[in-house]
Amino acid sequence: MARPGFKRRWSRIVPRHLERSTVVWFAAVLVIIIVQFWQPINGDLWNVSGVGFAALSGISLFGFLAVPAASFLTDHFELFGLRQSFQYALNHPNSKPEFKERSLYRKMRHPMMLAFLIGFWATPHMTVGHFLFAALMSCYILVGIYFEERDLSRTYGIVYREFQMRVPKLLPLDWLTNRQTVPLRKRVDTLENKPECRQ
Repeated sequence: MARPGFKRRWSRIVPRHLERSTVVWFAAVLVIIIVQFWQPINGDLWNVSGVGFAALSGISLFGFLAVPAASFLTDHFELFGLRQSFQYALNHPNSKPEFKERSLYRKMRHPMMLAFLIGFWATPHMTVGHFLFAALMSCYILVGIYFEERDLSRTYGIVYREFQMRVPKLLPLDWLTNRQTVPLRKRVDTLENKPECRQ
C-alpha cells in the first residue's frame, strides 16, 4: 500500500490529500485484526528471569519508544498523512517532502526499522508464537526496505544514492571504524566555496 503504483490508483478513489491517512488507517485496522485473532503457539525458546528479564524488557521498551522518536527526525506529520490534510484544509499548496539527514539518520538509513526489530526480538520470554511473529515481521521489514529504497532513489535521485553508499542500512558499523559521515549538502556547499569552483 505504500508503493507509488498503489498510491496512484488509490488517489483515483479518495481525494489526494486523504490518500496517506486512509492508508495509515487501513494498516492500523490490519494490525488490530492480527492482534485480535492471533493464536498462541505453545513452547518456549527462552525464558529469562532476574537481571536478564529487566535488561531485555528495558531494551525492548527502548526499541518501541525509538519508533515514534525516529519518525519525528524526518516528518512525523507527513508520515501519517496529517500534513497533507492540514495543507488542504488551509488551502496551502501541497509541498513535496524534503529529504532530511540528521541525528540517527547520519548513522543508519532506517533507524525506525531497526527500532522495530529490537522491540520484536529483545524479549525475556520468547515463545514459538512470538518467534514466528518476530520472524515474519522481520522478513516484512527487510522486503519493505528494499522497495522503499528503490522508490526513494527514484524520487531523490543522486542525493539518495550517495546517501546509500555513505550510510549503513540498519547497523551503524561506521562507529567501529570511526568513519566520519558528512552530509551531501554540506559537501556540496564546501565544494562551491572553494576558489577554483567559483571561477
